[in-house]
Amino acid sequence: MLPYDVLCLILDHSRVNDHDVPSRATVATWASAARVSRNWTAPARTMLYRHADLTGVEGGQPGPWVPLYVRTMRTYPHLRALVRILHIATRGTPFPELHGWIPLLPRDSLAFLDYSWDDNKWDKFGDSSRLTVLQAPAVRSIRKLHICGSYSPTVLASIMTLSRLEELVITVERMQDLTFHVPTPTPRLKHLDITIKPTFSAPSFDLLHILVAAPQLETLTIRMQTLDLFAYKGLSRALRSTTPALKVLGLYGNLEKWTEFDCPFMDGLIAQSPSLEVVSCHQGTFTHHFFRHLPPTVKVLNLVIPSPTSLSDKCRKALVQCLRDARKRDLSLSRVFVWPRWEEDTLYDIMADACSASGIEFRSQ
Repeated sequence: MLPYDVLCLILDHSRVNDHDVPSRATVATWASAARVSRNWTAPARTMLYRHADLTGVEGGQPGPWVPLYVRTMRTYPHLRALVRILHIATRGTPFPELHGWIPLLPRDSLAFLDYSWDDNKWDKFGDSSRLTVLQAPAVRSIRKLHICGSYSPTVLASIMTLSRLEELVITVERMQDLTFHVPTPTPRLKHLDITIKPTFSAPSFDLLHILVAAPQLETLTIRMQTLDLFAYKGLSRALRSTTPALKVLGLYGNLEKWTEFDCPFMDGLIAQSPSLEVVSCHQGTFTHHFFRHLPPTVKVLNLVIPSPTSLSDKCRKALVQCLRDARKRDLSLSRVFVWPRWEEDTLYDIMADACSASGIEFRSQ
């Protein structure tokens, strides 16, 4: 007779990672396994209820399986502790039953919540339903949160006060003005990935300013779909709040726009980030000072340089010299990646030769 843990591993063999939603075929396999014997029932049931996927909701109405799932959770309390991963997506006005059972989940049961909503109004009902989810005891103890939607200060405050949160992936579709103080996130927050869509919105950068100030933040990824000068300066101001604990920084946005603005905030950022190990940034965010003062801790440097001919002579020389003198300066550089590859400019070959001489892996695409 196989032990419980081994049976769970067998049933879970098709999983890629904990965040993947099980396919219907996989769920059917687990359901069939639960009927094999009593020995198989418990591990199969663990897998069946581990993932609560309530994303198939259209026009505010549930898919046919949702009422059955909710009724099961309300009727059989012993199954609630099995829910470890919860996916919720609503379109339009959510129906109350979708969220009403979540406060019944026991504290410390959930590990990961993926929650998104899509609406065009600031309505009290919408805020109420979001707070029903975010204030639930099981949600208050989660370590990973992926969230996407429009935010009121009240909803943001609920997110910021998740005391055990270590990873936050947040997409800002729309935001109200921060009309009252929103607290800084938990000191445990280590990984932040933020996508800002309304880059014309000042509150979005107020939020970013608050988030990047998390004292233990190690990984920061910022994605911006459009970028004007207002947004560029807002990003520059927000990044001044990062702490010395930061190890990984990635900036992604409208590549053509980055090169138009004279706001090289990366020069100052590396000076206040002595622990940086991985840096991904774009032309337009740095000058020659960036390469002259690159921290010795940096191991991976990813550069987006759409137009190398627009780099100043000082910047080109400082970049190449940094690569040539990497060992002399005791830099930890082991990999340099450049995008895109430009055949028409000699800088690519010069960088490749400098990296080769210093034992640095050089790649481009």
